[in-house]
Amino acid sequence: MQASYSKPADQGRNLLLDLEQSGELPAELRNVATVVTNGSRDPVTKTRAQKLLPPFTSKNKKRLLPIEQLLWRPGDPERGRKVFNTTAGPKCKSCHSLEEGKKLAGPNLAAIGSKLGKQALFEAILNPSAGIAPEYYVWILQTKTQGDVTGIITEDTPQRVTLRTDSGEELRFKPSEITSRRRSYLSLMPEDLVNTMTDQQLVDVVEFLTTLREDRHISAAVR
Repeated sequence: MQASYSKPADQGRNLLLDLEQSGELPAELRNVATVVTNGSRDPVTKTRAQKLLPPFTSKNKKRLLPIEQLLWRPGDPERGRKVFNTTAGPKCKSCHSLEEGKKLAGPNLAAIGSKLGKQALFEAILNPSAGIAPEYYVWILQTKTQGDVTGIITEDTPQRVTLRTDSGEELRFKPSEITSRRRSYLSLMPEDLVNTMTDQQLVDVVEFLTTLREDRHISAAVR
């Protein structure tokens, strides 16, 4: 007998869980669905969510607190700067530049603190595929010379197509070398990035990002 859920919110959550159980939940919605379904107060729905879409865990294997609670935790921007710039862990600086005008695989973050508040920054890190700007759409190109390659198209002309990969490498092809192209609805930014940080490191990184504003000189941030 199928369980019935009186609250519309739990009906919606269980529809998401049904999609996950049948393998039909789109990959780009998985992180959002994880947050939504585990937020249920219905014990049956919550138990089902924990089984099908386990809650996020941080590097120290602790269950990540909801964003609403993370917002109240104090962060240290200097510690966050070090996490951002480290070559281990989340490796933020390998894809995001803090220098005005410089482009890497991901968006430039030189003034991100002037554009997004703390909650939006947490959401962007935890659910990177939830909102992708068109210039950062990810494409999968099937090529005659290198097989399938994935990245962001930075140039698309009758003479040449240039693809920037997640490592920052630029691959150039003649249009005749490309047999097909399709858009991926996943961001180049890893969906499980939170697994590379402790919950406190995540809070510190967000605190650091809030200091990167248009009205501040950022040379100290990239030292």
